[in-house]
Amino acid sequence: MAGLHEHQLVQSIIFNGEKLDLSFLSRANFIETISLDGPKLIIVFDDKESILRDDLGITEKSVMTIVLADPFNSDVLDWSADWVVMTMPVDEGDNVTFNLMPKVLCDLKKPSLVGRCFVKQAVSNILQHLAPNMPHDVGVFPFKLDFHLLPAQRTSRLLRQIAKELGAVVFIRRGILVFRTLAELQQRSAKYQYHYNDTRQKYQIAKFTLPNDESIVADLTQRCYMGWDDVKGIVKSTRHMGAPIEHTGATSQAVLNNLTKIPITVLDANMQGNGGLQAGDCIDIVWNRSDLEKPIDESLPVKVVLGTVAHSFAGKRYLNRIKGVLDK
Repeated sequence: MAGLHEHQLVQSIIFNGEKLDLSFLSRANFIETISLDGPKLIIVFDDKESILRDDLGITEKSVMTIVLADPFNSDVLDWSADWVVMTMPVDEGDNVTFNLMPKVLCDLKKPSLVGRCFVKQAVSNILQHLAPNMPHDVGVFPFKLDFHLLPAQRTSRLLRQIAKELGAVVFIRRGILVFRTLAELQQRSAKYQYHYNDTRQKYQIAKFTLPNDESIVADLTQRCYMGWDDVKGIVKSTRHMGAPIEHTGATSQAVLNNLTKIPITVLDANMQGNGGLQAGDCIDIVWNRSDLEKPIDESLPVKVVLGTVAHSFAGKRYLNRIKGVLDK
């Protein structure tokens, strides 16, 4: 399939040296997260003639090179990467939905062929061994722990464990493996300032909802973790001391305290497409009101970390949906 059709999100797709004709692309969703659940890319093609499946031979586990960009916003999104087709269901209208994962992430999710031991090593050194094929953005952590990658264990699972015990988040941001605490991300300068209820501003929130998940958050965080040290005896978390006790294999009080830390979602919002919005960045928000005496609503969060960013292109419209999180 030849030809190149400029979209505001997907700029080109190449499979085995062949450029796919993007005029048959009907929808695209690029989802970024601050976890190793993403990023994800979902693209839908009209394939009534079975060109993609039969002529080109695209199947599950095929690798495509895809360029994502936002050319109408100074290319603040400009990322070329290899993506692996995880599934490709076909509906009754012969529309093929390609569910894709970056190859670098797919590699992290493969079972390890050998075991590895990391004894009192810095996180940066561990990441160099576990994810050597991409650049890293790593914070500084005050203590070092022992970690073990067992044979047949997925590297991504160990990375999640390390992040959990160190009170951090680990995710891939446009080809870079980020390993930092949410508090660090929250302290960074905001990349954009968004406004609600002010059409004069360039960056506007069209609509929003506030989460109603207090019971879910409480269920995930209201634990008093406890471990056993052969020298110190019982080691107990100093957080949520009145909560139900849960025993773990951790023996460091700092680790026990970190086990209850999770990103807390405080905002779900929709806006016009902006390729510069990416998971892990901060945005400032001005909540305008029509009340002249109280023109700003101070009850809503004025700064959030982007925990999830969905970039959606369909019907020649490019939209974003974000979930803002905070370290509480």
